[in-house]
Amino acid sequence: MKRIGLLSATVLLLLTGCLAVPQPSDEPPTGTPTAEPTIEPPGESAAGDLQQIPGVLSVVDGDWPHVTVETADDLPGVQAALTDHPLWQDGGILWVDGGRVRLTELPDSLTAEGYTAIIEASIAYPSAQFWLEAPTTGHGWPQLFVDQVSTEEAAGIQAALAGPFVAASADVSYFIRASTADGPIDTAGVLGTS
Repeated sequence: MKRIGLLSATVLLLLTGCLAVPQPSDEPPTGTPTAEPTIEPPGESAAGDLQQIPGVLSVVDGDWPHVTVETADDLPGVQAALTDHPLWQDGGILWVDGGRVRLTELPDSLTAEGYTAIIEASIAYPSAQFWLEAPTTGHGWPQLFVDQVSTEEAAGIQAALAGPFVAASADVSYFIRASTADGPIDTAGVLGTS
């Protein structure tokens, strides 16, 4: 018996009339809403308000808002504006410099000083990747991953992250990977501790 692919079998069934193809109808299917989606102009919705913040390129709202920011230099102003915004009340994701910096913010997981230290380090070390990752559901605490740095940059970033701030609800760990000729060197610690 010769084997034929799914596409070939479907075409064969269509040609022989054994498979019915649904025909378009002018009537909507039963139970389907017929209203057109509402698109609000910028400034007339929570997401539109955020798009008015200098440095914000785009906003995707929903269960977990996602804000794309042009450069790390724009982050302090954007992050400050987000802190009190209703769309950001449960946190969200900041995506910066094409993904070089990605901060998942959760309320009460890190103090404002902690976020500021991470943001300032991402500005001071523009070739490094900074990813503050946190589970958006369930339990868990944020962790900061820093990559694409030299050993000297890693030491500077570690010093910046050891400032006098603390996590609001639990320890927030960081992991820094420095590249050397002999391979990567990993450093781990807790934000706000030396």
